[in-house]
Amino acid sequence: MELADSFDPVEQKRQKQLDAELAAKTTFELVANEYIEKIEREGKSAATL
Repeated sequence: MELADSFDPVEQKRQKQLDAELAAKTTFELVANEYIEKIEREGKSAATL
């Protein structure tokens, strides 16, 4: 029935997984960039990065 309505549950699940992966990467990237900026502001050496 769902396929007849042009709704593919497998494709929807796949898209949800891709969206979750993208959100996780984006969040990690933001946190990492904030951390690097903080370390640079504090004058830490490049070796500590």
